[in-house]
Amino acid sequence: MWKQCVADLFCYKFDFGVPLDDLFPPNDLHPKIELMYSYASKSLKKEMFGSDIVSSSSNQTEDLINLRKMVLNSKYLQGTPQSFLWLIEHFLGLLPIPLLPPYLQEKRLNWLLLSKQCKGIFQRYHETKRINYNLDDEIVSEMSKLPPQHSLLLDLQIRFMREISFFPEKLSRKKSKLIYYTKYFTASIFLRPFRSGLEQSIEKEYRYIILYMVLRWPFIQITYIHPSLSISELEQSTIRYKSKRIFK
Repeated sequence: MWKQCVADLFCYKFDFGVPLDDLFPPNDLHPKIELMYSYASKSLKKEMFGSDIVSSSSNQTEDLINLRKMVLNSKYLQGTPQSFLWLIEHFLGLLPIPLLPPYLQEKRLNWLLLSKQCKGIFQRYHETKRINYNLDDEIVSEMSKLPPQHSLLLDLQIRFMREISFFPEKLSRKKSKLIYYTKYFTASIFLRPFRSGLEQSIEKEYRYIILYMVLRWPFIQITYIHPSLSISELEQSTIRYKSKRIFK
């Protein structure tokens, strides 16, 4: 439905600090959400920004406020790569219900427990050279409890993080950027109240599941979209090979 609406981005009201399901009908995201991610991706690619440059760059408050106003009032956005990163973090952090909430309909979601399992995999991999593929299923099981728009935005967020982390360059640079962007976005994805730049101790515990999701997203998507899909031995070998390269 929203694709018919892209030519006129004002046909649905958009604002910050509003639940996703109040911005747009179920099973869709507001076009301006995708607009933010699209401009951020293009800006980062154009400037070939690395995490060291982004982390050392400061944003002018006036520029950030102007960029937020552009999202609300215009089809076209203009800003620096770091200002677009702030814009996405700002949008995620103001969602009344976090993108990955700890509770939904009085039921607890086990993101923290799963993140601890992800941490264990990262710690043990250099010894065992094995990946627990059941963890993909456990993550998918929690994802299936999310509202449709949260699932859509999570997919957009993870794909965005993969895109800006895995530019064609040295593996060491990819690793450093992935770790930086994981740290940058984790709090806005999980914690309320969210305070940009203020690191909380619990935030560190959630980083591992975001890092794992970014690395394993193509395979998590397969399980999430096609839960009954049986992976052949050849496909499983391919997954194992690619995963070893990722976790080195």
